[in-house]
Amino acid sequence: MGKRPAWRVKGETDEKFIKYSGGHHVTAVDYIFLPAVAGIGLGTIYFGGLWWTLGRIMTARNPALFTLGSYLGRLSAAFLGFYLVARAGQWQGLLVCLTSFILVRTVMIRYWGKPQLIRKDEP
Repeated sequence: MGKRPAWRVKGETDEKFIKYSGGHHVTAVDYIFLPAVAGIGLGTIYFGGLWWTLGRIMTARNPALFTLGSYLGRLSAAFLGFYLVARAGQWQGLLVCLTSFILVRTVMIRYWGKPQLIRKDEP
């Protein structure tokens, strides 16, 4: 048996490692890259949808229903995405996904700024 990769748990046997990884050897791509891409996508959908909702809430015919529908849609998408990431990998992948999800929020605020509310009575 060769040298243990740095991301493997100390004392973990190859049989146990392959069993928990779904039958294939897990690489850094599985632990870092794919969950990060998933987190960026989920963050873009969630926080982009929030930014879009806040920018249009004042012009909606029914603002409460508009806000509730947007919230439930964004929340459902985020929960489904995090569930799939958690089910596909181990806790490290979920942590990377959550970190990139929150990082998207920071980037969006710096890039786009806070949305300006548009009032119906303003020209």
